[in-house]
Amino acid sequence: MHDQPRGRTCFESTSYALFGEATWHALERLDVTGGFRYTLEDKQGKFHSTVSGGLATTDPDLIKKKLSILRPQSSRADVADGSASGRVALSWHWNDHLLS
Repeated sequence: MHDQPRGRTCFESTSYALFGEATWHALERLDVTGGFRYTLEDKQGKFHSTVSGGLATTDPDLIKKKLSILRPQSSRADVADGSASGRVALSWHWNDHLLS
């Protein structure tokens, strides 16, 4: 069995969120609801690939063809970001049984 190009990838993502909502009865039949959310995400990733096996050669054209399949490389990333969002909603009580 010949050695094959190999690649390994690992990603991790962690997310935290905080949310709150409140309703204010502005008038007898009118409610105002407001909400707020803050999300924090932390993402980490790594990638590593190796190329081995095949014909042992110093011919640049054959080496170029071999590396066209997969090149040896390695990379790493770490990103953390937060975002805020909100909402506002109005509710009208037409009667005791109908809300819009």
